[in-house]
Amino acid sequence: MPLLAPVIPPGFEPSPSVVAPEVFEQMRIYMNCADPEERRIRESRMIMTLQDLSKDPIGQRSCLRLERAPVLSKEVNTDRGRVFDFSRVQSEVAPDISESSFRGPL
Repeated sequence: MPLLAPVIPPGFEPSPSVVAPEVFEQMRIYMNCADPEERRIRESRMIMTLQDLSKDPIGQRSCLRLERAPVLSKEVNTDRGRVFDFSRVQSEVAPDISESSFRGPL
């Protein structure tokens, strides 16, 4: 009698916005093994990987959600002209918080 693996491995129920369906399907295939010792090893590897990714938002986007990593460009588009003209801004000194007009009852 063959062992049937559960549809979703216990402890790995992600919200739909966290893991892309394709990635979750590959995770399920990876976790599907008959040997209990191999399954424990794979579970520990999966847990370590998910814990590492929980601290890395860019890794979450690229590995779990299959989103492209943000691209930072050093090119400056000079065809636009000035985006904001600081010469028209009136410079005011920020009020000192310690010199408040409200003194309260003494």
